Amino acid sequence: MVRHWRTGVGTVHLGRRQTVAGNRFSGEMPRPSDRGSLLASLLTGVSERFIEWVDSHLSMPEEELPDPDEYSWNFEKQDNVGIWFMDGWKGFPDEALEAASDHYRLRAGQDDITATLAVFGSETHLASDTQEYMGKEWSDNASKTGVEKLGFVSEGITAMAVRSNLDIEADSKSFNDMEEALEWVHE
Repeated sequence: MVRHWRTGVGTVHLGRRQTVAGNRFSGEMPRPSDRGSLLASLLTGVSERFIEWVDSHLSMPEEELPDPDEYSWNFEKQDNVGIWFMDGWKGFPDEALEAASDHYRLRAGQDDITATLAVFGSETHLASDTQEYMGKEWSDNASKTGVEKLGFVSEGITAMAVRSNLDIEADSKSFNDMEEALEWVHE
């Protein structure tokens, strides 16, 4: 004898020994009064598989964090401040900038960082397309991470140019001196 139950996920067909959503039922068919426990067992199997799928597809393993050693920039954490040293980066909208942006979003979004600094070298010259990319991408990153302060440091106008293109709610400021920037983020 085979019984059919229609559920939200399809029809369940049970014979003498069937598997439903990974759960094995054996012996006699459940009586109509057992339908609740059958449905609960079915939904438990489905929900466990859904949770496993979400964990495997939506969690971000730490190994996906770009490795600064592979690019022309570096990262350092001092107290609660994440510092991205962009000294070797020339200012092109390239793989190095994209990796730094990804690293910022993933690393600054962790609870141990509440303020960030981007330090540009004297070799960094920003073309308009680079400034446009940074304005959009870095503004999005700042809002996603929830950092409270963003500082930009350079000897020339690079820090001011980057800051002027951002549309963010957090406090931001540009500096010519690293010590002054560190004092500000710790205020």
